Amino acid sequence: HRDLHSFPTRRSSDLATQTDALQIDNDFDGLASPGDTVRYTVTINNPDDAFDAASSGVLFNTGIDSNGTLVVGTVTTDQGTVTTGNSGGDGTVAVDVGKIADAGSVTITYDVQIDQPLDTAVTQLSQQGTVTSDDLTGGLPTDDAAVGGTTDATTTPITQTVIGNFIWNDLNGDGVQDGGAETGIAGVTLDAYWEIGRASCRERV
Repeated sequence: HRDLHSFPTRRSSDLATQTDALQIDNDFDGLASPGDTVRYTVTINNPDDAFDAASSGVLFNTGIDSNGTLVVGTVTTDQGTVTTGNSGGDGTVAVDVGKIADAGSVTITYDVQIDQPLDTAVTQLSQQGTVTSDDLTGGLPTDDAAVGGTTDATTTPITQTVIGNFIWNDLNGDGVQDGGAETGIAGVTLDAYWEIGRASCRERV
């Protein structure tokens, strides 16, 4: 029997990787932004090597970034059982993978919706799960193989569009508030609407 971590020179990126992809893009801009949904894909590998043995008792667990929410019911695995993540009230993901054959792999996916509204200081989601097996103590963190390290969290950049908070009478039409008679205009209401199936947002500026 060999566990996922018994070969000390092996990197996390060889064994447990996690990638992200924009799953639902509400504003169709191709960028992750508040209210959008990101899909994370975890691949757990048992490489074909000199050990020629299966890895048993494999488990995967992950929390969810505090600026996102697990979309309950979206957790999938092509082997084993989803134990947490598909029932009402679940806020984390757990999968009992079981045994991975020599040279085998297992793929797990789950979706996270970026919070909306979201503090404008937030610029990313960060996700990193943990893989354990019968003999693995401490757990093996997932790695974003696109980054240079070996145990990197998967970070999803977040783009936020912020509408300005000042309106003035631009007498000369140059787009610059020149002062003098070009004073601010009070009491203006801006109505902003999502194009598809979203509630309107009303902001006084």
